[in-house]
Amino acid sequence: MENLRDIKLESNYEELTIFYNKVNFLRHANKTEDIYDDIYIYIKCFFLLIRVKFPQDLFKSNIIKKSYSDNINNLIFLMLDELIILGYYLKLSTLCLVISDKLILSRECPINKNQAIGNQKFYIEKLMVNFSNKIKLESNSVHANLNEFTAMNPSILKTENGYIVNCRLVNYEITEDGLYWIKHPQRKIITENLIVSFDKKFNVTKLNLIIDKTEKIKLSNPNIEGYEDLIMFQYNSELYFSSTTLDTNQYGRPQITRCKLNENYQIVEKIPIDSPQNRPEKNWLPFVDNDEIKFIYQYHPYTIIRNVRSVSKEEFRKEYSFDFSRFKGSAAPIPFELNSQNGYLIVVHETFNLKATLRCYLHRFVYLNKSMEIEKMSHPWFFEKWGIEFCRSMCHSHENNKIILNIIYIENKFTLFIVLYLFA
Repeated sequence: MENLRDIKLESNYEELTIFYNKVNFLRHANKTEDIYDDIYIYIKCFFLLIRVKFPQDLFKSNIIKKSYSDNINNLIFLMLDELIILGYYLKLSTLCLVISDKLILSRECPINKNQAIGNQKFYIEKLMVNFSNKIKLESNSVHANLNEFTAMNPSILKTENGYIVNCRLVNYEITEDGLYWIKHPQRKIITENLIVSFDKKFNVTKLNLIIDKTEKIKLSNPNIEGYEDLIMFQYNSELYFSSTTLDTNQYGRPQITRCKLNENYQIVEKIPIDSPQNRPEKNWLPFVDNDEIKFIYQYHPYTIIRNVRSVSKEEFRKEYSFDFSRFKGSAAPIPFELNSQNGYLIVVHETFNLKATLRCYLHRFVYLNKSMEIEKMSHPWFFEKWGIEFCRSMCHSHENNKIILNIIYIENKFTLFIVLYLFA
């Protein structure tokens, strides 16, 4: 019976095409209230022809079916793409957030997703938090030239007496258009890392620069130095971090390096990790499992690797029915209970260009079960604004059942704030 209905559906292809073309034409016409009424009617008629009640059925399961022909499914994708553009004016924001995710995460979608990705930003919302707290940092004896650096993507770790936050400091600025202004006369890019210690009420108790006490390889032209995008974690009750480095191999290629810190925040062990695919690497998420250091390596396919010294070996790989190819690592796994089930929570980010060079970062929560498999995810969200917001890590709060995420804002050239977001 279902096949008979699908055969009948194929006979409606020409009429479906007419409705789609009318919607596409009116979208480019001069917009009036009457035109939006017509657009709504044509969209509704289109979905009625494929036996989908608009808009309520679009919240449900995927309306793309394998039993439909490619022509029919392609038309459905094209109409969904039109809907994502027009939904803002049709007051269908909640629906369009759901639809845009369905299209963007679909592995079967044959059309270019860039338009849907760019328009999704009109439907996403700020992360709802209990409070946000700004901590001001200024130059001092630990780093007398703090004001000459730009701070970005901090990493936070819960300690017995409070928290420690690493602030990545770079010698360049990013303009409102996303252009990089490098301050070094030879355009050398330098990263330094400042550890800020807090008590449980987020009073600053100490500042320490991370100092590298390990041997450095000699490069003929090291134009990028330092430990970038640092993520702190604990292993065997000692402090470690993973980071991206370009001055740890003779090719100047980005790779992940694992480091151990002593009690004075000096790097006493440095292990550059070979790429599993012999490519530039970043955005690995570290975690400790069964007394081993492991990393979430990529999301498409979803892959976890085990790290032993400089060698990484694939431990787990899974193909999902969704397209996770745009996901990148952001915040490493922390234990998390969902619906009385123990698992882990991570944050991933996706990027697209707001302008020619300005990137926009959107984040999602992703829930992993106790076997580290992806089970659930949120819609995208942002902190305060569209643009460069990068959540490098999160941790549990000393307050029960709460989690802290942090980012950094520069409110003017000379004032740096660490912004802490706490949510239940």
